[in-house]
Amino acid sequence: MKYVLVLHLLSFATTPPTIEQSHISPIEYKSYFECISDGYIKSYNKILETGQKEVNKKLYAIEFMCQAKGEEV
Repeated sequence: MKYVLVLHLLSFATTPPTIEQSHISPIEYKSYFECISDGYIKSYNKILETGQKEVNKKLYAIEFMCQAKGEEV
């Protein structure tokens, strides 16, 4: 089974939290382990890219999941 990585950038500065960005990775992972491991790396890189000032202002967090290819996101 192959997997795709789905990432959501959430802002907790509002109630309820809002999804500000969503991204489905074009990479197909051979295993769930590969997908979930890359999810942590991509999440960390996105937070660094966004920057401390913006993350603190918008109270950002990243939610990610690995979907089996062919399943609806």
